[in-house]
Amino acid sequence: MSLKITFINPNSVEEVDKYLPKILAEAVLNKIAKETDYPVAPTEQGCDIKHSA
Repeated sequence: MSLKITFINPNSVEEVDKYLPKILAEAVLNKIAKETDYPVAPTEQGCDIKHSA
């Protein structure tokens, strides 16, 4: 996993317009990727779960 840090001047409209959409898109994709890395639930792996009453 690599960490890329991009510093932008928030007072510069050109830099914000250039970098912010890409930074936000990468953040959303990273969040989605992390959420899909969770293990599959046991019932979806073909195992039956029996709960005691």
